[in-house]
Parts: sequence; structure tokens; C-alpha cells
Amino acid sequence: MDPPNRPQYVSTDRLVVVGSALVLVAVVAVGLWSAGPGSGGTPTVNGNVSEQYDSIDALSATRTTVIERNGTVSSRAVHSVTLAPGTGKQRLRLVESSADRYDLRISNGSVLWLHERDRNQVTRIPLTGASRTAASADRVHRLLVRANLTPNRSAGAPPAVEPLPVVPQERGQPPRRATAGYAVSYVGTESIDGREAYAIEITPRADSAATYRQTVWVDTEWLYPLKRQTAWRDDGVRTELTTTYTDVSFDATADPGTFRPDIGPNTSVETADTPETTVYRRRGALAANTSLRVPEPELPPSYERTYATRTTGDVRGVGLRYVNRTSEITVSKYNFTYEPTDPDERRRVDGRSATVSRGPTLSVSWNCDRFRYTVRGTGVTVDQLVTVARSVGCPVAPSYSSR
Repeated sequence: MDPPNRPQYVSTDRLVVVGSALVLVAVVAVGLWSAGPGSGGTPTVNGNVSEQYDSIDALSATRTTVIERNGTVSSRAVHSVTLAPGTGKQRLRLVESSADRYDLRISNGSVLWLHERDRNQVTRIPLTGASRTAASADRVHRLLVRANLTPNRSAGAPPAVEPLPVVPQERGQPPRRATAGYAVSYVGTESIDGREAYAIEITPRADSAATYRQTVWVDTEWLYPLKRQTAWRDDGVRTELTTTYTDVSFDATADPGTFRPDIGPNTSVETADTPETTVYRRRGALAANTSLRVPEPELPPSYERTYATRTTGDVRGVGLRYVNRTSEITVSKYNFTYEPTDPDERRRVDGRSATVSRGPTLSVSWNCDRFRYTVRGTGVTVDQLVTVARSVGCPVAPSYSSR
């Protein structure tokens, strides 16, 4: 439900800016290990993941991201990266890509600068909220616990896990099965570009691996994920997204200018708007705190509404999230309109053209008056989302509540 960072009539490639900013700071953790067989021959990992992660001054590597749809490569991007784990600092220089408009991405941990390809222009994005690096260290630790590679820190049931995030230019996060939970299994030790790595597989308990699967290869020395492969199927389209780090150096050095923007005398700088989002537990509370009319979608009885959101700033909007045992659906409305030039598919909603987007999440979107509506889901089909979209329709009179 993340909104784009522009008001009305923005172009589609500008919609990725805020999403890229949020995902770019998601660096995954590393840690100590000690070789030794666990039960059944499984290795045992010891040490504090976060402490080892923080001990790395800088990490350098080549990062390659490939997206395949039904076995055919649809995009490939190669970046030369320098990271300062634990700080959110990153420098990514584009080496090869047919689609990425930014040839340089730099973050000092609190601000992201996107250097636009073939133009002397930089987009500056303040990064709001807490850094995700600590959460990522905890995420890797929980993954190791659930794979029976390291002991649980606390008594009780093993910690919950979720897939590691994809990288920025892939436009979204891996699909989730909201309340089903994930099964985690250690499948062996493999070599990734000459480095030994634990291969760990993550699958939703309620779905087969043919529908969704993520495999993470975690470096046995530093516990840094060297490779992630996420595969899912929606409406007969199988997508596989693979990110691989090669030529990795965990003892790299970075001078102070590494994480500063390259702004020359003829370079223009534009600061992107970053909307603020408030979460409400009840739809009524959302409706009482916004002048926008909140959508009233019709969903099957198995779905339960979990929360509602209000976005303020140049982009204003509202959103609702629903889950059942195996799937998730969100409905959002924002004060901008645009029309994609090459959607994956077109449908009709209340007499209006609606565009279908297939990716890590499936979505149906349409314009209504001054607003863009989107119904997004995981674990559902296009037809199911279109049915929900048609229950929302286009309530153009009035666009705002009478409050």
C-alpha cells in the first residue's frame, strides 16, 4: 500500500522512488560461526549476529539481480556495491542494466541520493523511520534458529520468520501468506562464487513450494546472505527473482567521501516528498480522522480486516488491509491519477479501464475522479481482485466525506 512520492498525474517510473528508498536501507546481517555438527549432521552456528555485523567496517561486492518470467529473462541489473553494515550507508554504481534510470545510488544512512542516468540531476530522499539494519540482523538470527543451525536465545516456541526483502529495482516485496506462517529448512552447504554458504529454504506452510519458495544462501563465515532466490506463481505466470553477491570482500575500506553524493556545479538537486502514514485498528477511526471517503469493499466472509491507514502530505490517501488463513488483500485510494502505457492486462471496473500488474504482488488499479484506486493481493487470482475492485467501483459523488 506504499504510495508514490508525487501528487496528481505522475509518471510510472517516478512511482518507484519512495519504495526504492525504503528498501534500499534494508541491509542484511552477518555474524560469527563455529564449525561443528549439530543433531543429524546439521552444522552449529554460534556467536552474536549483530555484534559481528557491526564489526565490519565496509563490504564491497558485485551484485547481480535477474528476473525470469516463465523461464525467460525479463530484466538483469549489475551493480558495484560498497556497504557499511550497521549504519545504513551504501554506494551502488550501475554496471549493466536495460531499465534502471539511476546510474548511482548513495545513502549516508539518513538521506538517499539517486543520480539520474544520462542527466545532471539528483533526487534527494530523506529516509524517515528507524534503520532496518538491526531488524535485519534479528531476521537472520531467527532464520538460523528456525533452520536448527543456532540455539534459540529465549525459552518457548521458535521465533516467527518471514522472507528476506528483495532489492529496490524489483518493485515490491516477496509475496506473503498473511497468517499461515513459514516452514524453514536447512538443505545443505553449497559454494557461492568460491565461498561456502548454508542453503536455507523458506516456504509458506499452507502452500506448496510450486506456488512460493525462497532460498537464502548464508555465508558460513560472516553469515551474510550471498544469494537470494525467490520464486512464485500468479495466474499461470511463474516469476523467479535471484540476487547474487560475488567478488565479496568483508575487509574492504571506504573513505569518508564514499557515502556522499557526487554533485557537480551543473547538477540540479530535487528533494522528493516523503508522505507520512498513520495506522488505525478500526475503519471507523480512520474515517473519523480523514476528509477522504474511505472505500467499502466487499470480501468473502473468511477475510478479517487487520488495520487501516491514512497518508498525509502532497500525496493523501487511505488504505485497508484484510487477511485470511492463506492470503492478503489491500485496498488503497490516493489523490493522484496516472495511466500506465504498457500494463500486463486490462480489465473494466465500473465502466472504467483498470490495469493489472503482475509481480511479487498482484494488483488491479483504476482512476476515479481525482483519485487512483488499487486492490493488491497475495495468494489470490486476478479474477478475485477484480471482483473486490468492482465492489469498490467509482464513488465520485461526493469524493470527500461531509465531515
